[in-house]
Amino acid sequence: MKLDIVLITYNQSQYIAQALDGLIMQQVNPDVEVQVIVADDASTDDTLAIIRSYEAQSPFPFVYLPAEGNMGHVLNYKRAFAACEGDYVAILEGDDWWCNPYHLQKHLDFLDEHRECVLSSASPYLYSMDTGRFEFAWHPEDKGETWLITAAEEATGNKITNLSTCVIRNNTLQVVCANESLWQVDMLDWYMELLLAEYGFLAKHKHSTSVYRVQKKGLWSGLNKEGQKDLIMRQVNEYDELLDKRYTKEFDVIRHNYNPLPLSLKKRLLLWCPSFIYALLKIVLPSIFLKRK
Repeated sequence: MKLDIVLITYNQSQYIAQALDGLIMQQVNPDVEVQVIVADDASTDDTLAIIRSYEAQSPFPFVYLPAEGNMGHVLNYKRAFAACEGDYVAILEGDDWWCNPYHLQKHLDFLDEHRECVLSSASPYLYSMDTGRFEFAWHPEDKGETWLITAAEEATGNKITNLSTCVIRNNTLQVVCANESLWQVDMLDWYMELLLAEYGFLAKHKHSTSVYRVQKKGLWSGLNKEGQKDLIMRQVNEYDELLDKRYTKEFDVIRHNYNPLPLSLKKRLLLWCPSFIYALLKIVLPSIFLKRK
């Protein structure tokens, strides 16, 4: 079995040592062949130098992807995934870290036993840079120890939380990466997870083996509530078009949550009724469905 660890970095010299400490402490089975693919997006600080200083103590070889200039978060991921040739891909962003030595092996074991799943993730600890406190990421109590998320569920909001928790089945990842629309979006994670979920379940485990650093300058956490709302609405509208309206019903739930305007009876029926009941109601109550000029 081969595993590629994708290390995504850009100007993270403050945090990268902690990420690397969590990486090199990983305990994997002897039959797992691991390599670390370093995708640094032309950092101007000491990030790369710190990474190189860890090579001698790492149980896994490092492969460095050349970067002639800063290409941005999404395209940096694109070249990183293109370099993956193993059976599985683990993601580690340079400002996050793994806090359990069996983080990787737990996900590998799960995916090996559950072929219906294309991604295995966990609920990370959230570390606030402002308060220095840890919190546990959300996991619905009614979903048990492992939540198998469908594409329709993922369309109602990003359930995975953080890519650094994820190990992905590489054959499915490469199919998704061939979809050029993936590289047209501003933020990769939610849309990529939606595309992956069309090929199998996304597994989210209640336990935590990693830490997500929440900081004010983050792409999401750096926004105020109004900015986050605007970003979500832009994403929903963009994804709805890119996915050929396959999840309009689910995206409408988000639209309504952020813009709670009164819904017509027809709209409520469309959102909540099973398709066969909706079709029956169109026959029984035709006046509701007639278009008025």
